[in-house]
Amino acid sequence: MRTLVVSEQGAEISVQGDALVLSVGGREARRVAFAELGLVVVMGQVELTSGARRELLRRGIDAVFLSAGG
Repeated sequence: MRTLVVSEQGAEISVQGDALVLSVGGREARRVAFAELGLVVVMGQVELTSGARRELLRRGIDAVFLSAGG
């Protein structure tokens, strides 16, 4: 299982279908399928949308929230 670490300030993590989508400045930067995901680490001012939080909870995938410095 992969760990998604997002430290890009102002980024947004949302859900589209069976994947989490990382967007920076309104543009898609990365897409990770839930089937590959074991952990999400959010550092600083990164938005995890309510839909993404709900889907992580539903699938039993942990999310860790840290300050920008870790």
